[in-house]
Amino acid sequence: SEPRKVQRTVKSSPTVVQLNSVPTEQRQVSTELTETIGRKRDEDTASPSDVTEMIAEALQDNSGSGDSPKFCESCPARWQRISLIVLVAGLYFLDTCASTVFVPLVPRYFNTSDSDISIGVLFGVKALVQIMANPFLGLMTTHMGGMLTLAGTCGLYIIVMLLNAFAAKTSGRYATVVTARVLQGVAGAGLGSGGPPLLAAIYLREEDRGDIIGRVMTGFAFGAMAGAPIGGVFSLHDNIDTAWQQPFLILTGVAGSICLFTCFLWAKLPKVFYCGMPKNYRQDERKPTPLWQLLKDPYILVMCSIGCVANLAVSALDPLLPAWADDHFSPPPSEWEVGLAYLPLNFAYLVTAPLVGHWIHKWPYWRPALASFLLGAAAIFVLPFLPSSLFWLVALPSFVLGVGMGFVDIVTYLAMSTMMDARHTATYCNVYALIDMAFSLNYLLGPILGTGLGQAFGDDWAFFSLAILLVACSPLSLVLRYERKQRLGTRPKSQRAREEEPSYLPSHTYMMTSL
Repeated sequence: SEPRKVQRTVKSSPTVVQLNSVPTEQRQVSTELTETIGRKRDEDTASPSDVTEMIAEALQDNSGSGDSPKFCESCPARWQRISLIVLVAGLYFLDTCASTVFVPLVPRYFNTSDSDISIGVLFGVKALVQIMANPFLGLMTTHMGGMLTLAGTCGLYIIVMLLNAFAAKTSGRYATVVTARVLQGVAGAGLGSGGPPLLAAIYLREEDRGDIIGRVMTGFAFGAMAGAPIGGVFSLHDNIDTAWQQPFLILTGVAGSICLFTCFLWAKLPKVFYCGMPKNYRQDERKPTPLWQLLKDPYILVMCSIGCVANLAVSALDPLLPAWADDHFSPPPSEWEVGLAYLPLNFAYLVTAPLVGHWIHKWPYWRPALASFLLGAAAIFVLPFLPSSLFWLVALPSFVLGVGMGFVDIVTYLAMSTMMDARHTATYCNVYALIDMAFSLNYLLGPILGTGLGQAFGDDWAFFSLAILLVACSPLSLVLRYERKQRLGTRPKSQRAREEEPSYLPSHTYMMTSL
C-alpha cells in the first residue's frame, strides 16, 4: 500500500536525499524538509504519518493556501511588510503633491518677462529627466537593492523641497526651480525603479500583488487631490514669495519624516535587503533580463503602449479644459472651479485602484485594459455636449476618466510582473523602470498633443480627436488575450480556470516521490 511504500523509501534513503536530478527551484524548497526527515530516519522516529504531516505543514507555511509560495525567501515580518507599503505610498504622495502644489502658484511667482516656452520647460523637464534616468536607476536597483534606492530617493526629495522653498533667496529663481524639477525627475525615477519592484519581489502571488499595488496607488491619488488645493490656498497670500515658500517647507518636513522612517525600517529588515533584492522561488541561475532585451518582447511593448496611450487623454486635457470651459460655459467658471473639476477624477482613482487591485487576478488582463480605453473615450466624447449653464456636470465625465485610469494603471503594473515571471527572469527593476518611462512619456507628450489639437481643430474637435484616438488604440488590449493563451495554453483546462502557478512548482506528489 502507499504508506508502506513511503516508509520503505524513508528507511532506505541516505541522511540527505540527493536531488541533483530535479530543477534548482524545487531543490531550494525541498532540501530543508528532506534533511529534517533524514535526521528523523536516523533516529527511527519518522513514521509515514509524520512524513505526510511534515510535507503538508511545509507547503502550507510557505504558500498560505497550499498552491504556491506566498512570500520571498528571507521574508520580512508582517509589520515590516506593511511599513514598506506605507513607505512607497508615502513617497508617491510626496512626489505627486510636489508636482501639483506649485501649479496654481506659477502664474504669480514668475513675472511676465518669463516666456511661455520657459514655463513649458518648467512643467516638462521633470518627465523628460525621469525618462532618461529610469534605465540607469533600474540597472542600479537590480544590483544594489530597492531599499538603497528608496533611501537615496528620500534624500533627493529633501533637497528638492529645500531648493523650491528658498528659490526666492537666490539670484536666479527660475534656474533654481528648474534644477529642483530636474532632481525631482531623478527622484521619481528612483521611486518607480525601487518601490514597486521591491514589493513585487516580496509578494509572489498574483492576488497579493494586485492588492498591494492598489493600496500603493492610493498615495498617488491623495497627492493629486491635496497638491492643487493646497497651492491654491497659499496663492491667496499677498506676498507671493511667502506663498511659494510655505507649502514647500511643509513638504520638506514630510520628506524628512519619510527619510527617518526609511532609515529605521532599513535597519530592521533582514540583511538581504541592506544592499540587494530578495530572492524568490521563480529565480534561476540566469542573469536579470536587461532593458534592451525587454524592449524586444512584443507583449511588454504592447503593455507599455497601453499604459501610455490610455492615460494620454487625461494629460492632454490639462491645456484644453480651462480654455474650453471659458468659451463653452456662461458665465465662465473661475480658476478654482476649473481646478475642482479634477477632484472627481482623483476621487474615482482613489476608490477604483484598491478595488481593482483586489479583484484583478480574477479577470483576464485584456478586459480591464479594454474597459479603460472605452471609458476614457466615452468621457471625453460627451464633454462638448454638456449644457452651457451647468458647469458642475463636468464632474461626471471626470469621474469616469478616473475609473478608467484606475483600471489601466493597476493592470499595467500587475501584468508586467506576471510576464516577467512567465517569459523572463523574475527580477522586476528593469521592467518597472520601463513602465515608469511609459507613464512619464505620457505626461510629457499629453500637454503637447492637447495644445496642438486645440490650435489645429478647436476645442470641441480636439475632444473628438482624443476620443477617436482612444477607440483606435483599444485593439491593443486584445493582444493581451493572445499572451494569456500562450502563457496558459500548456496547462489542463481545470488548471487554466483556476489560474494556478507553473508546473515546475513543488507539489505533494513531487515531495512524496523525492523522498
